[in-house]
Amino acid sequence: MRAPPASSGWIADPDLIRRLETGQACYIHRGAATFVQVARPRPSPLTLLPPPAQPPPPAPAPEPARDPAPDPWPSPGGLDDFFDPGDPR
Repeated sequence: MRAPPASSGWIADPDLIRRLETGQACYIHRGAATFVQVARPRPSPLTLLPPPAQPPPPAPAPEPARDPAPDPWPSPGGLDDFFDPGDPR
């Protein structure tokens, strides 16, 4: 802004406003001019880390050794022991 003649107050300088760079702005409202400088965005200070590596799943437990099949039950034979009255002594 430049100084106007003594009687009228400050005025906006169009040449100055035309030379504004990226990130600079001039807001003119009711005879006042506000110059704004906007900083360039910076990268976030928080870095995004990759997720932690997952450990491999545990190997399946080996199958326990199987015992051989048990011997089959002996044949019941006859039922004579139960139904035979045996020796009456």
